Parts: sequence; structure tokens; C-alpha cells
Amino acid sequence: MRTEQQVKHFNIYDPHWVENQMGSEKRQRWIDRLRELGFLDTV
Repeated sequence: MRTEQQVKHFNIYDPHWVENQMGSEKRQRWIDRLRELGFLDTV
């Protein structure tokens, strides 16, 4: 069983993907939605 701290620091998405350096509009829509849902709180 994972502790709360282990879960808190577990990233589902690669931070480089979330940076969206190429400026993809489609990716940015995904990033925005994932943030709204709380999936990127640790990224």
C-alpha cells in the first residue's frame, strides 16, 4: 500500500509532455482539461 506522500509525488504524465514546448493546440486542450480534473496537480 502506498503512503499519501508516495501518491502525491507520483506523476502520471511526463512533465515534458505537460510543458507542450511545441505549442500544440490539441495537446494544450488535453492539458487544460486534465488540470481541471486534478490529474496534473503534482506536475
